[in-house]
Amino acid sequence: TYNNQRRQYMIGCRIQIKLWDQSKQKAKGSSPKAQAVNQKINQIKQEIFQAEADLLKQGQPFEVEDIISRLNGKGSAKYKNLMQLYQFRFKQMKQLEGKDYSSSTLRKYKELTNAVRHFILYTYDIEEIYLSKVNNAFLTSLELFLKTERNMKQI
Repeated sequence: TYNNQRRQYMIGCRIQIKLWDQSKQKAKGSSPKAQAVNQKINQIKQEIFQAEADLLKQGQPFEVEDIISRLNGKGSAKYKNLMQLYQFRFKQMKQLEGKDYSSSTLRKYKELTNAVRHFILYTYDIEEIYLSKVNNAFLTSLELFLKTERNMKQI
């Protein structure tokens, strides 16, 4: 559990239910099997603490999924937030100005970016939203907001 987000993680060990202490979240007894399971649990806990510490050092917001990614040997995603992704895309488009995009298209994209930023603040009272939270309900609400509150339309 991190920041009120919970995720199960399989450690790859099996033990009989009668040998499991639910309240202590570890194997009962001192059999070689129990010791091996408890050692694996302790190792995973240390890896979780290390992954969390590494992510905190980066100074960027993260979610429980980023910790799990670290445990699985994957780096965290480069862009976790919607506005970061908008900024990245704008930089790409700016490089193609005059080739694939006109200055008016870039201006409209910038207006859209500001409108989305306003929507997030207006609707959720936060300045940024994780990409993992962008779902169909979010997109439907955003579309309604852009059309009704900002008088924007697809062209």
